[in-house]
Amino acid sequence: MNEKHVPDREHCQELDRLCKEKGIVVPETEFIWERRMGNWSLVKRREEGVPYFDTADLKIYIPAPLVSEQGEFLPDELADEHQDLPYFLTAEKRADPDYWIVYYGGARGELSGTQFEGNTEANARQKMINYLIAEGIITNL
Repeated sequence: MNEKHVPDREHCQELDRLCKEKGIVVPETEFIWERRMGNWSLVKRREEGVPYFDTADLKIYIPAPLVSEQGEFLPDELADEHQDLPYFLTAEKRADPDYWIVYYGGARGELSGTQFEGNTEANARQKMINYLIAEGIITNL
């Protein structure tokens, strides 16, 4: 597994926290961050329906969405209540090989507050998802 296709654990923990706070169910993801005996590791989900927290085994599971799964979470476009033209989701890899930018843009430029950077596309996209959930723009995944 190329870890560049999965967000860093900290961004996944923020997704988990925000979703619990807002009452949003996170769909099962192909990969999870798993904690056993205090150590975190990225693992492929072994079975459908594995809970994210299992007190019997003292394991903690946090969803780790792939870039392709993140694409399903993000709306293709956002409306601006003051304009009649939508803003479209854009992800760009910049000249630096470890630099991605994700934003909503359109004919009038970028929608204010929706530009996020990351050292991987997965991290930039996850920052965007977390922002949209926190702002109440995304209310389900």
